[in-house]
Amino acid sequence: MTGGPGGPAVVVRRASADDAVAIARVRNAGWHAAYRDLLPADVISAVVADNGGERMRRAFAGQPWRTTLLAEAVPGGEDEAARGTATPAARAVGFASFGPERDPSQPLGSDTLPPPAGTAAELYSLYVAPAWWSAGVGRRLLATVTGLVAAQNYRTISLWVLAGNERARRFYERAGFTATGEHQAPGWLAGAGEVRYRRPLPGAR
Repeated sequence: MTGGPGGPAVVVRRASADDAVAIARVRNAGWHAAYRDLLPADVISAVVADNGGERMRRAFAGQPWRTTLLAEAVPGGEDEAARGTATPAARAVGFASFGPERDPSQPLGSDTLPPPAGTAAELYSLYVAPAWWSAGVGRRLLATVTGLVAAQNYRTISLWVLAGNERARRFYERAGFTATGEHQAPGWLAGAGEVRYRRPLPGAR
């Protein structure tokens, strides 16, 4: 839990299709803020376009292997947050999704097919609302993800990040991820290069 007495506390819980609109809003804001200097504006708009969260709802329905976590700011601080999960006044400030590592030959923009089973997990996405950057929300989400996949007996977790996204790369490097040397340039990202990072999980042998 982040935050403090008298101010909003941030709690992380498992998301559902009912959270699709909130997740879509965070994703929209996160993409525009993080990638505006890295990707063409029309590419960003096409990726984040979501009619009332419908794309996110389809992802929940059609991708049962994907787990999504939602970070919410709860008014009233830690005391209020400790009484339960979301309240009507809670608001989404970040999310992360993860699951089995996808086949490297599968385009990242078309993840409708289930990834193969194995010992490697993958962080598919992690976004925080720009107003909450550097507030510990991303760290909290990532720590929750790595704890859950370790408990599921995965040995490693990987992710792809835009090569030019120095802020994100520093964030993951501080969290123990190391670049693998793998690169790709998906067509749906207008050829922008991505690099892969990986880290072992606690207890992995």
